Amino acid sequence: MTANTRPGNDNMAGRSTGDAAVRGALLVGVAVIIGALLLWRGHDNNDNTAQSTIGSTTTTTAKRASGATGSGVTAGAGTVSGVTAGTGKTGPTGTTGTTGTTATGAATGASGTTGLLHKAAEVKVIVANGSGTTSGAGQVTAKLQPKGYAMLAAADAATATVAASRVYYRDGYAEDAKQVARDIGVAEPVEGVLERMPADLQLKTPASTATAKTANVVVIIGLDKKIPQA
Repeated sequence: MTANTRPGNDNMAGRSTGDAAVRGALLVGVAVIIGALLLWRGHDNNDNTAQSTIGSTTTTTAKRASGATGSGVTAGAGTVSGVTAGTGKTGPTGTTGTTGTTATGAATGASGTTGLLHKAAEVKVIVANGSGTTSGAGQVTAKLQPKGYAMLAAADAATATVAASRVYYRDGYAEDAKQVARDIGVAEPVEGVLERMPADLQLKTPASTATAKTANVVVIIGLDKKIPQA
């Protein structure tokens, strides 16, 4: 009976060893397949990441290239000019620059007269006739009144005839005197008739002389016809 049992035990041990080998081979195969899948998925993720990075870089570059630069506009008018220049900036991601604001400055008198340092109503003007004709001062005074100046009563020069026409001005009123000269029709350059007010300026009557001392601009009509009377 002992001899019959041993061969059976040997057969069973052989089968167990064979089964273990098959299971081991299967496990190895499964591990290889899983490893291959993991490697494939890792490679696919790397490709996607690279494509995403390239796309982001391309988009950023395109945005930077599309940045527009703003332009400044300048426009000044009149004696006093305000100028604002706008400067466009191109930002790191293509930010569009701002547009410069246009500023227009003009010193304007009460009646719209430009080129004055003071309002027309603040400029006292007296006209004195030295042309040897009648009503010359009155005509020039009438010409200036619509401009809005503070006109004083027309007068006569110290002598009946004065060779050279003059537009006298007090300190601080030179620019205003230029505009007065233009408004009465003096040909350019009007600086040819301008002169600083003399301290001893005299008109025909003491009353006129006293009035002239309060004026900012004194116009003397002369024989040279540089100041038109009509």
